[in-house]
Amino acid sequence: MSTPKPPATGKPTTALLNTHVSRIVRITLPAGLLLLVVILGAIDIILRSAEQVPFRNLLMTVVALVVVAWLLGFALLLSFVFLRQLTEPIEQLARRMRRVNPLEPAKSIMAIPADVAGNEIGHVIQATNQLLQKIDDGLKNERLHAADIEARELFLAQILDNMVEGIACLGPDLKITRVNHAANLLIGRSNFDLIGTEFSALLSFGDRPRLNSRFTKLGNRDTPEGSMALEASIMGKDGEVNIALNLTRLGNGGNSGYIIVFRDISETKRAQVKLKENEERFKLAVRATRCGVWDHDLKTGKFWWSPEFLSMLGYEESEIPAALEEKLKLTHPEDLAWVKTSAERYLAQEAADYNPEYRMKHKDGSWVWVEDRGTAEWDASGVALRFSGTMNDCTERKRFEKQMMYMATHDPLTDLPNRTLLNDRIDHALIGNQRVGLMVAVLLLDIDRFKLINDSLGHEIGDQLIRSVAQRLQQNIRPTDTLARLSGDEFVVICEDLPTPQEGARVAKRLLSSMAAHFMVDGNQLNIGMSIGISVSPSDGVASQDILRHADTAMHSAKAAGGNCYRFFVAEMNKEAVQRLNIERQIHEGIERQQFMLHYQPKVDIQTREIIGAEALIRWPHRVHGMINPMNFIPVAEETGQILAIGEWVLREALAQICSWRARGFEPVPIAVNLSGKQLMAGGVDELILRLLREFEVPAHLLEIEITESSVMTKMDKVLGPLKRLRDEGVGIALDDFGTGYSSLAYLRQLPISELKIDRSFVKDVPGKPEANSIAAIILQIGRELGLKVVAEGIETEDQLLFLQERKCDIGQGWLFYKALHATAFEKKLKKTAQ
Repeated sequence: MSTPKPPATGKPTTALLNTHVSRIVRITLPAGLLLLVVILGAIDIILRSAEQVPFRNLLMTVVALVVVAWLLGFALLLSFVFLRQLTEPIEQLARRMRRVNPLEPAKSIMAIPADVAGNEIGHVIQATNQLLQKIDDGLKNERLHAADIEARELFLAQILDNMVEGIACLGPDLKITRVNHAANLLIGRSNFDLIGTEFSALLSFGDRPRLNSRFTKLGNRDTPEGSMALEASIMGKDGEVNIALNLTRLGNGGNSGYIIVFRDISETKRAQVKLKENEERFKLAVRATRCGVWDHDLKTGKFWWSPEFLSMLGYEESEIPAALEEKLKLTHPEDLAWVKTSAERYLAQEAADYNPEYRMKHKDGSWVWVEDRGTAEWDASGVALRFSGTMNDCTERKRFEKQMMYMATHDPLTDLPNRTLLNDRIDHALIGNQRVGLMVAVLLLDIDRFKLINDSLGHEIGDQLIRSVAQRLQQNIRPTDTLARLSGDEFVVICEDLPTPQEGARVAKRLLSSMAAHFMVDGNQLNIGMSIGISVSPSDGVASQDILRHADTAMHSAKAAGGNCYRFFVAEMNKEAVQRLNIERQIHEGIERQQFMLHYQPKVDIQTREIIGAEALIRWPHRVHGMINPMNFIPVAEETGQILAIGEWVLREALAQICSWRARGFEPVPIAVNLSGKQLMAGGVDELILRLLREFEVPAHLLEIEITESSVMTKMDKVLGPLKRLRDEGVGIALDDFGTGYSSLAYLRQLPISELKIDRSFVKDVPGKPEANSIAAIILQIGRELGLKVVAEGIETEDQLLFLQERKCDIGQGWLFYKALHATAFEKKLKKTAQ
């Protein structure tokens, strides 16, 4: 709406009066004069007709009064009309003002009449219109501002109600003025209950003073902080809830309000408690295992190690700073390059794992073997970010493994290299001497008539003689020669760097001369001879097995010549081969005619001596040669492969005997059957055993197979599967002659065995010899740690039995209890034990 133009300038009051006066005069004066003339005319007529003077005077008086009355009336009328004309615009303005809409005043703007456009009334109307327009504009702005404030308030409320943290607004009196939805849920109370409540009253009693202290500090004008943090417990609907609060002061001074943002940290607290418990458990576990823990941040280079790492090396935390360089300084110089290379290859993902074993320097100057296991984290591009691991002292294990390795490669009776190490030494000698064009002579020595000494004086005297012979031989060989014990009473000497074969003969003569002097063994004067066979490489072969076989042939030739002499291998010595062929033929005949038989040597419970099993042992009552010792034909059968037929016959015979016992209502004990290396290597032995079990309807738990270390260690990958299958079917598996072969703990963990048999060579020296006691105790401990039953073979004395009982050995086997019995005698013993 357009604003009216302002009135004309000048003297508006005079113009208004002149306007009203002229209007009144124009309206009232002609009418009044006309009325006066009419009245005066009437009076004049009356006076002319009046004849009496009194009457005429009276009329004159009336006329005077009429004139006066007219004048007064005219004056009054003039005043009334004047006032009426003067106040009417003001009244109209007032009426219009009363009709103004206070919410929309602009709609009540008045039009200015043309007759007052130039006077004060027009000016008042125009000013009023301007005021109404300004008021309307102000109301519109106020409504827009109020709508904006309401939108902002709604937006803020939505933000607050959608926040996961609880928010409470407090006034200067510390009472709640507003809370969001999250606060309602966390506290479990509605806005109606919370508004006007002191926030501190919601906290647990013990946390209220701390909160009030924070309010006091924030309310202090001199305090620079605008916010403070606090952890407390709040009374929720389900009990106390752990919360973290952040208090913020609004404005400055004591009259300021506060905003409190708080969240539920109960889960965090529980997680922290659990984490702390786990850390404590981890620390206890680390301390218990004495493992050192290390961590290397490859991005920052920061290195850390646990206190156990240093204590393992005898240092205090303050003595060596935690740094990778310090760790490398402690590493043995000979191992340092390998350790670095192992880490670099693993971090470059060229190696599957990081698990080196190396030496580190102890504070006392000694070297400690440590096993270092590490794992790394890589980013998407394959760059290693973090490298962490553990270290543990494996010195004792290394020492034990060294001892076990020594036992695996050395004869326990003489401490000489055994067959395993002998083969390695022969191979090494053959390769080295072929390179320089020299010869290698292998001397195989066998004590003449040793069996007679053993049988007449006993195994203990025989063992002492073997040790004495070994010592004398060692004293009479060259420093560069190697002496080894092959088996029983057989020794081997490896002579390297020989220009001619006659050099080997000189060594043989010196050894024969050394045997001429008698031996004093436990008060017995013993005179022995020795048969020596010599084979020379490369003329007699270039492989260790060929050289040994030819030396054995030559030795038998020397023994056949009366003994106490030496013989070189020559082609004519095929006589021994012919004899072997005869034995082979006789074995074949024995298999076809079923000349073999089984004896059963009982196994007894060490503590109660109750028979709990037996080992099936093959015997050969030959029609011409009488009872043939298994040691005389089993090696030939192994070499020729006839052991496969013999092995199957033993299995059938043992299962048939078990089947017979069960058919007669007699529940037998488990029977152990020896499996040879040839049987295992041939393959299908598991199928054979399971087929025979089904054929004879014998439960698997009544059969146990015995294997030797040497028969499985060289072909672990081939025999492990069949052995596991048999074990899964319930067949017992015993590792025989433990300690005489490889004695590898790594292989031992992989084998599915149920029993561990201590060889008689370890049992016979207990408890008289400390070293034998230690070895036997170690093997018993290994068995217990691996959860295996341990069987001790060759128990012949009560002292040996007592030693094994004290060390919780499970099963015993030996002449102290029973010799090998034929089936009928064994059955009687079994029945007697059962009664």
